[in-house]
Parts: sequence; structure tokens; C-alpha cells
Amino acid sequence: MSVTLVPLKRRMAKICPEAIELVHELAEYLSRRFPTTFEIVRHCSVISETTGWYGLPPIKSVRIQPLGESYDLPLHPDDGENAAVRALEIASLMYVCTSPSVQILTRDLVYLQGYRKI
Repeated sequence: MSVTLVPLKRRMAKICPEAIELVHELAEYLSRRFPTTFEIVRHCSVISETTGWYGLPPIKSVRIQPLGESYDLPLHPDDGENAAVRALEIASLMYVCTSPSVQILTRDLVYLQGYRKI
């Protein structure tokens, strides 16, 4: 049995709409759930068929306070180079900032949670 690898660009093109939808949904939810951690800026008006929650204009950018960084969210697959990759990177940064704890497995196979061994 042979395995054919699909080039990365074609794979990303297939998941691009879903990646962009994910980052927008995550930004909508997290900006309401953690308003002091995630500050959003919306587009001035509804752009084509893309809308935010409750018919609001879509999110233009999100500022992640713990990182001190602001990120422009892609609106569609043609929104700059590697729109899907950027969307997934932003989504992962938002997710990591909401994790109540991060567990790390050290070389001696001990899980660290915060600063405590567990």
C-alpha cells in the first residue's frame, strides 16, 4: 500500500475556511468569557456574508492582554498569505492563555503544574 502525501499548500487550502471560522468563533466566545484578557476590535460594518455573533460586524483584531500583543484575524482564505496558518496560530495563542493550568512532563517523568510537582 502506498501513501500519497498531499502538498501542504493544498491541504491548507482545504482547511482554510474552517481555520478562519475557528479563530473567529474562539475570539467571539473568549472576548465575552474573559473580557479583560481578550479585547476585540470589530470592522465598521458587516462585510459581505461574514458576520459576528448576533449580526454584529466581524472581528477585525484581538488583543491578548497577557501577551501584550494584538493580532489581525483573517476574514477569508485570500486574506493575505497563509491565512489558515495565521488563523490557527492565533487560535492556539488564545487557547493557551485560557488554560487554567499547563502541565509539563519533565525529563525525569514528573508532571509539573504551575510550580508544583504532582
